[in-house]
Amino acid sequence: AASDVYKRQVHRAIYGLRESPKAWGDYRDAELRKIVVFYQGMTVVLRRCSVDTALWRIQNLESAVFKRMFPVGVRVMTQEFLGTTTVGILVTYVDDFLVAAERALAELFMNTITSMWKCTTPECIDDVKTLTFCSMRIRLSDQGDYYIDMEPYIVDMLERHGLLESNPTMIPIQADECSTVVSTSLEGLTPKQVSRLKVVKEAQQHAGELQWLGTRVRFDISYALQRASSLMTKEPERSTKISKGIMRYLLGTTKHALVSLAVNSISEQIMEERTAQLVKSVPQAVSYTHLTLPTILLV
Repeated sequence: AASDVYKRQVHRAIYGLRESPKAWGDYRDAELRKIVVFYQGMTVVLRRCSVDTALWRIQNLESAVFKRMFPVGVRVMTQEFLGTTTVGILVTYVDDFLVAAERALAELFMNTITSMWKCTTPECIDDVKTLTFCSMRIRLSDQGDYYIDMEPYIVDMLERHGLLESNPTMIPIQADECSTVVSTSLEGLTPKQVSRLKVVKEAQQHAGELQWLGTRVRFDISYALQRASSLMTKEPERSTKISKGIMRYLLGTTKHALVSLAVNSISEQIMEERTAQLVKSVPQAVSYTHLTLPTILLV
């Protein structure tokens, strides 16, 4: 009967709908903007970064508003007097959240988030020493140093492609950039026809898996990855060859990591000694920075 016909309006993201990731992201961000917490006499809010929309600054609202009244030069000169505007960061990825701030403040934000949505129990790196976020493994040493690597992701990728038993290479890309590889001729094909070719899809799959690494922790493969990506729809077989070469390089460097040394209350001389000691004992550390990371919580 006509009276039995009715319609329902979808107000939130539903798993499986093509529009769901964007809908959920818009809803999540709108709710995060509403968060206001009070911490040590400060009114603290979230402000999304304009460059990277997954990154949110945890800001002291009063200090931020006051600073905007002055030119940039004056803000820099009065930084010590005005206090720090950004007191932490929040990183989002779909329904995963990572907070880096003083522990009490980080826990305050996580408690607020878990009260808004059903979440798993937050973990603090001070307690568990190792966290995983977006396939990145974050480890805290006894000396307060942070190590960020993607070894489990690399091992899983190599296993899926049957490369765990292959011979590793010492460089991400050969000098000739695999220029001798003969690729399928794509002349006369439309972009749509090219995108449907099996060899092109294979090249895109390989480059896509490596892109996740190259844009997060493994910056040492950036050039080789750029070459593979630029050849996906031009010389797909050559692109795949370069990608597999990168994977063999990763096989021999699975433990490469970014390292952030703890610099609280230590002199430059001690820092130099720590750096030399680190490079000597951990040759896999491809890069390091003299940064101080606060407490990290993950949910």
